[in-house]
Amino acid sequence: MTHTLTIIDTVHPGRPPLTMNEYERAHYRKQTAAKRRIQWQIKAALQTTPIPTLNQATVSIIQYAPNKIRRDVDGLGAFRKAMLDALVMNKVFPDDNTNHVIDGGNTILLDRENPRIEIRIEPTP
Repeated sequence: MTHTLTIIDTVHPGRPPLTMNEYERAHYRKQTAAKRRIQWQIKAALQTTPIPTLNQATVSIIQYAPNKIRRDVDGLGAFRKAMLDALVMNKVFPDDNTNHVIDGGNTILLDRENPRIEIRIEPTP
């Protein structure tokens, strides 16, 4: 059974709090604030869609962007790192190393009506 966590950022719908390009140029305080925001978003999503502790799963990110601006899929790298750390903090995984998390990749699609980020977690049998 695939678990889907939906993240809707009220400030920037369909956009991660910090892209990889911004992360590289951001001051430490901005990086920390973005990580905390992602941790809060994951915790809130887990209250709506609880996920039991998983030993191993494939984790994919789908960004449903609000417009057709060109985006690099690797721009979700900073979000992925903070999101995986938040999943470990919330005991979805014992750790975010390769023994527990399989990278399912990043995808960016267009959804003007409902921009969001979906995290899909598919447990390994």
